[in-house]
Formats: sequence, C-alpha cells, structure tokens
Amino acid sequence: MTILIPVGRSWSANVLLPRSSSLLTRLLSTKSNGRKELSEAGKKRKAASERSQLKKQALLSGAPKALPDTAWRLFFAEKGPKKGEALDTTRSRVQAAAHEYGSISAEERERLNRTAGENKGRNEAAYKEWVQSYTPLQIKQANHARDLLRQEAKKNGKKTAYAHIKDERLVKQPLNQFSLFMKDRFGSGDLKGLSLVEAGRAVAREWKDLAPAEKSAYNERFAADRSRYQEEYKTVYGIDSPSVNGSSASASP
Repeated sequence: MTILIPVGRSWSANVLLPRSSSLLTRLLSTKSNGRKELSEAGKKRKAASERSQLKKQALLSGAPKALPDTAWRLFFAEKGPKKGEALDTTRSRVQAAAHEYGSISAEERERLNRTAGENKGRNEAAYKEWVQSYTPLQIKQANHARDLLRQEAKKNGKKTAYAHIKDERLVKQPLNQFSLFMKDRFGSGDLKGLSLVEAGRAVAREWKDLAPAEKSAYNERFAADRSRYQEEYKTVYGIDSPSVNGSSASASP
C-alpha cells in the first residue's frame, strides 16, 4: 500500500507500509486537524479529571461539621457507639441507647434540649461563616456544579443528594407570569380542600381562560421582577445576567 507521509517539510509517496503497521494505524486514526482521537483509557482519564474539577468547584469539602442539634442526637452521641468499636458492640450500644432514652428524667431531657438548642445556634453561625468565606458567585457556581454531579449520579443509578449550599446572598430567580398567577391563587385561600394536583389543574384552567387585560397585569409584574433580577445579578455577582424569557405562552404549565 502506498501512502503519503511527511518527511521533514516535504512529502514522500514512495513508502510501502503493511496494513498491520503501527505507523499506518496511527496515521489513519489521526484527525484531519492533526489531533488524535482519545483512546477509551484516555476518555476515562479525561472524564475523571473533569469530575475532579467539578467536585472541587462544588465545594464538597471544608464545611463545618454539625454538632448534635436535637435531644436524641445529643444523647446518642454521648451514649451511642464509638468509632472503631466492633460491630456487635455497636449494635448493643444502639439498642441500649434507644432503650435508655425512653426513660431519662425530666432534668436530663431539659439538659439535652438546652444543649441541643445551643448547638443549633453554633451550627448556624459556623455554617454562615463558612459560606461567607466565598463570594456569592462562587456559591452560585458551586450549586451549579452540584446539580451536574447529581445528574451524573442519577444517570449512573446512584442516589447522591449533593444538596445546594444555602446562602441568603444569592439572587432569587424572577417568577414568570403563570407562576405569579399561581402564587396569587394559592395565597387567596380559594383552593383549600383541594389536593395539590387538583388545585394545580384548576389554576391552569383559570389561567387559560383569563382575559387578555388581566394577563397584561401579570406581564407587567414579570417585567418588573425581571428588571429587579437583572440589576441584582449584576450587583451581587459582578457579571451580566443571562436572558430571562417569560412570555404568556412559555409561562403556561
């Protein structure tokens, strides 16, 4: 088989290579732009590297460890199994703690509740301090990374929560017209007694039959909320917000 191969800055056409030649295989597997396709092992390494970067962006480590913030959790931490104990010992401690908790004195329960309440306050303060050690944009990006990790886990059949980081500084998304209408209807009290599904269907029918003049008011409210979102986004994150659409058609359920 005769093929052209580069020799220095020129090309030679009088080179015979057997079909099994490793050089021929490499040449034929090279893309026209000169980049080689990744092997399966290379693809796995690339995916692992991207996943590692995503986990780093998601800020999965570094959050303060929460103290026991309920009476039972505190009691279990004091009386329950200890790290490094044998499995049989752990089971015995769990059973003993559960049995003992049901018969503790009023004074002991009061102590547990008081300490648990103090721990809850400490947890909130420590968590807030950790969150605010990052910029709002970093927290927003971390939550987006967690969304991607959750989707990947679900795709692979894993149930990993990757809960969002709670940060009061984050900008709230604007509500579209239908969402504003639904909020008004649920807040009116007219839907009491209906299940969530029934209420949702009723609101959808009402929205569909709403007069254009009434829908116009929701268009104005959405426009105002969108402006608020865009201004806050720029102020809080330091970058322009993505476009937000909320026409009546797209707002329909």
